[in-house]
Amino acid sequence: MNVTNVGNGTAYSTNISLELLEGWVSNATIQECNDLDKKTYCIKGFNISVPNATSPGNYYINATVTWTNPDTSLSSNQTQINVTVASNPLINITPQKVSGEIGDGTSDILGNFTVVSIGNDELQNINFNCYSGVVCSDFVVEFIPSSISSLSAGSEENVSVNVSVPLSYPAGTYNGT
Repeated sequence: MNVTNVGNGTAYSTNISLELLEGWVSNATIQECNDLDKKTYCIKGFNISVPNATSPGNYYINATVTWTNPDTSLSSNQTQINVTVASNPLINITPQKVSGEIGDGTSDILGNFTVVSIGNDELQNINFNCYSGVVCSDFVVEFIPSSISSLSAGSEENVSVNVSVPLSYPAGTYNGT
């Protein structure tokens, strides 16, 4: 923040304080500028942390500058500062690997995984595909559901992996991604 003394005298014991929203934290809530002669300035920085899952949008915090005038009276000036929280959709999938056993000529649920929306905005158009490896080329892999159109922040959805193995397919360990 830049504070400039535009008055006709020295602004004594000048400081800047922040009024944060609930759950927000800063490296400091008050910064000292000391005495500011007329037409001089003070620049101080604040590092503000926003809580996880804060919805995207514009938020306003109050910054107040206070000082003592040459006649010992107190003065202050309050300004609203816009803080823009950007959309940050993030996905987490657990477990990272799904494995199991399925006999030849059968179709069964091989396993499950959970899709979690860990960002601050909804996930959209999540599609599941098997795209490389023997499992993808030689077996039939089905995700249930096959896609998730939207998943709001903080929500999760389970997905099952159904695999069909052709009759008389040799036993072994096969991988797919």
